[in-house]
Amino acid sequence: MRSRNVSGSVRHKVPFLRFDLSSLSAPTDNTTLQLWVPSSGLDSESFSIDVFGVNDGVSGEDKWNAASLSYNTAPGLTTGNADVDRDHVANEVSYLGSITYPGSNYTGAIELSSQELGDFIAADTNGAATIFLEAQVADVGRDFAIHIRTAEGVGTQADDFAPTLVFSDGVPQSVVTSTDTGSSIILDNGIVQAVFTKDDGVCTDLRLEGGSNLLANGGRLYLDSNSGGSYYGYNGTYELLESTDQKAHIRFTGRMGEFTATLNYVLQAGESGFHAYVELDHGAGDAAAYLEQFRMVMRCDPTIFDRAFSSETKTGQMIDPALIASTPQVIDATHKLPASSSYTETTGLTEDGFPTYTKYDWADYIENHKAHGLSSQTAGLWMLTGSEEYMNGGSGKAELMVHSTSQDTAGCRRTLAKALRPSETRCPSWCGRCRRPTSRSDAWPSGRGKARRAW
Repeated sequence: MRSRNVSGSVRHKVPFLRFDLSSLSAPTDNTTLQLWVPSSGLDSESFSIDVFGVNDGVSGEDKWNAASLSYNTAPGLTTGNADVDRDHVANEVSYLGSITYPGSNYTGAIELSSQELGDFIAADTNGAATIFLEAQVADVGRDFAIHIRTAEGVGTQADDFAPTLVFSDGVPQSVVTSTDTGSSIILDNGIVQAVFTKDDGVCTDLRLEGGSNLLANGGRLYLDSNSGGSYYGYNGTYELLESTDQKAHIRFTGRMGEFTATLNYVLQAGESGFHAYVELDHGAGDAAAYLEQFRMVMRCDPTIFDRAFSSETKTGQMIDPALIASTPQVIDATHKLPASSSYTETTGLTEDGFPTYTKYDWADYIENHKAHGLSSQTAGLWMLTGSEEYMNGGSGKAELMVHSTSQDTAGCRRTLAKALRPSETRCPSWCGRCRRPTSRSDAWPSGRGKARRAW
């Protein structure tokens, strides 16, 4: 964007933005236009930026092509004029407000929030809004110029973003859809999309706002359990319990060891995640069982996520799975690292002075723990806990929340795990505060009837 009025060089460059409003389902009383100014060689002084909207019904307002847009074809402007003065077509544009660029080679966000902008968006009738920006008209000898990040350039600098409209009291919500492909079910609310295989309830594809699969390279979200040294996978029958434009609810029911597990996923409109909970049924006809843990595990794409959060005091760099694969394991999930490596977090030391990595460094106490997750420059994946009532052992119990793992070189994953363990309200003879069961029948007796837990 530029307004240049220097002898022998007159320039007037006008950026055009188009927003898809087809999913906007409510009036927008509060609307904010957010723009990112990247670092560049332009070191302009402070100037104002006027924001205009092209009115509905103007020819080309909702269908212009960025690759071919020019002064001759841009909606709302008179043709062929690149001078510093402004020439708008009467009744085709609306003034929406002004933004001040602070100058001094500023890099960061600038934004406009105005009643005029909100009214312009609320008046839309064709599901598209065209907005253009014009720099303050330059006096002779002055040059006002900055770069504005476009959607195509996002990611080239830390924290940058594409031009964005932010709504409050009128949030644009896509309807929730559920699509059955035969072998899979796809849940989508326009913010998050998740693909679940119908025979086992595993999520193999998770995308945020139409982006890349966050579970690529072998990642997945799944339920499993272990008991008496054995791990049980999950196979079940699929049901679509509810599908409206506001909510989709799917359920998978199957056997895991001596239990019937009912795995539920719920996706609601306007939310950037989904809800998951499990019901366990140990019926009168089921054999005695020793339940160690049920857990939801999310294995994420290690090429995307490189940082983790377990608590306020346990957050930082995740170890590269390839580094784990290339180093010796000295004890359970604990690896001896080279004297110098890409992993820079504080570690313990072996007897001969080499640093170590153990996944148990990322454990956290249950007391007050509500969230853990992984992040990158472009996305974050989080497990949020509504309640810890199903966790036995009291506030002094620690649980493994996040870690890197390497089952083999090709199977390296970032892992978030949440464990469900029998609580004192459903385990009559033991809990974490007293003793471990001495036998399978001591933990979950045969013929006891139904016992359900959900999270």
